[in-house]
Amino acid sequence: MAIDASALAERRDGAFSLSLAQEADLPAAFRLGFFDEQEEFAAAVAEARDPGASQKREAGADIAAIIPAAEAEARARSILADAWVMRETLTFALPPSAMAVEPGDAVILNDLGAERFYRITEIDDGAARDCALVRVSPAVYDAPSASTAFAIPSGVGVFSAPLWALMDLPLFRNGADPAAPYFAAFSDPWPGGAALYRSAGEGAPVLTGVAPSRAVMGRLQSPLPPAGSGRRTYAPLDVRLHFGTLSSREDEDFFPGGGAFAVMSDNGGWELCQFQNAELMENGDWRLTGLLRGQAGTEREALAGAGAGARFVLLNNAVTQIEFSSASRNIVFDWQAGPDSDLPGTDNFTSESLTIAARGLMPLSPIHLRARREGDDIRLTWIRRTRAGGDSWEGEVPLSEQSERYRLTIYDGEAPVREVETATSDYTYTSADIAADFGGPFTGEAITFAVAQISDAVGEGAEASGDVEIV
Repeated sequence: MAIDASALAERRDGAFSLSLAQEADLPAAFRLGFFDEQEEFAAAVAEARDPGASQKREAGADIAAIIPAAEAEARARSILADAWVMRETLTFALPPSAMAVEPGDAVILNDLGAERFYRITEIDDGAARDCALVRVSPAVYDAPSASTAFAIPSGVGVFSAPLWALMDLPLFRNGADPAAPYFAAFSDPWPGGAALYRSAGEGAPVLTGVAPSRAVMGRLQSPLPPAGSGRRTYAPLDVRLHFGTLSSREDEDFFPGGGAFAVMSDNGGWELCQFQNAELMENGDWRLTGLLRGQAGTEREALAGAGAGARFVLLNNAVTQIEFSSASRNIVFDWQAGPDSDLPGTDNFTSESLTIAARGLMPLSPIHLRARREGDDIRLTWIRRTRAGGDSWEGEVPLSEQSERYRLTIYDGEAPVREVETATSDYTYTSADIAADFGGPFTGEAITFAVAQISDAVGEGAEASGDVEIV
């Protein structure tokens, strides 16, 4: 669009104003971020720099474009040159009748010469249409691209069989499937995902889950001695990781469950623990202190302890649950894991036969076993625990089962003499039953009994037992 100065609206400061920005305000270099199509779409940066510029100001931009490096360098040179051209600005006013003119239009003001192009950047409508323009030069975008250099094709990634673990853990995450085990995997290089397949007999493998990212896994460098649950211990535990890092936790993050990890105990189960403090040692090992042992009902595993070399898995978001039905519990399956881009049964898969008991459905062992004489009878009591929702201090914890039932076994030494089922967390051992079981009144100072809560889904849960002093 060509315009004569005589066609412009009148202004107090003349028909038009022409200005030139200071050189110090202009960039001496421009960097363009892009994705290099010759380097497997890796992020790259092309730079254009004015070697004669005295100022030190730089500018840059990132674009979501996949282009050759040579083209990106040409675009960066064009943008830098355009910035110098655009330092020249023009303002004038058009009459209200020039409604066809819009921002973005290219304009030639004949009085300045036919070779000077300007682009309208802003129009302020009022009594007249005040226009702001910058000079443009189409030639700067005709900058030639250098010939594309030959890029050596990168090698094809070769992935090996991952290190993996399928953990039958108690319920420790809100909203988790109590029947499903947890899958963790690690390999270096990481194939982008690890797939877990299940099969039985000659049946075809069935995909049960995918680990989307590699887990923080390792081995104990020092033994984890037997310990009780419910108390924080400060004996150090040294761990060597295959991948990842560990970080210390504040109390507000630690006590709600932060820093959870699983360790393969000497009895073959997984103990659930937490750490509060993590310190990186000079030899690359991590030293953990402020431990909570036997969490979420894994007291038996805590009492078994774990030796040096036992497997360690940080229970973060890289550890996922697989598809598993409670109807498949206690059945031996063949499990195999490998890169999710490969087919099961290949060299990149390793297999293991495992039985899943749906640990998250099993009731926790009762606590606080007590015995009290009531005349010639003995009243046995205990307190149940819950698998979920037990953190509230208000009232009794949720039942987490369809009905409340317990199996109680009373012993004479190591021999069971009576087994009963009760619907409450207490049992009166009458004098008649005592005489039938022991041949007369019970004169001992302690009585041995065991109690386990019963689930309608999986049967008996973990058992609590002991020689309980009679008061």
